[in-house]
Amino acid sequence: MATIDLLNLFGGKPADFLDLGGGAAIEAMTAALQIVFFNPNITVVLINVLGGITHCDEVARGIVEAVNLAEDKKPFVVRLVGTNQKEGRRILEESGISILDSMEEAAKKAVEIARGARK
Repeated sequence: MATIDLLNLFGGKPADFLDLGGGAAIEAMTAALQIVFFNPNITVVLINVLGGITHCDEVARGIVEAVNLAEDKKPFVVRLVGTNQKEGRRILEESGISILDSMEEAAKKAVEIARGARK
């Protein structure tokens, strides 16, 4: 919920929210992103993961798989912190996906991208 609060604070308007829950598998992440990519009302995707039970490397693999499968890709912003975060960051960076370090920085960037898409 803090993610939504930050998006609102920086002038964004969240279209949806998904809590992965504990231990989300690659398939769950991929399926969730496929749904988001097909929604024409979504201009940017903010992925903000604080992984404990959910491992950041699994989330990263799901992101990469979803992006590779998507026909209609959306711009997205990723913050990935927690269990196996170094491996998760490596996976994303090797796929050309950049990661931001703070939740505030990620929320600001997502709002900035969304504003640019609406012009």
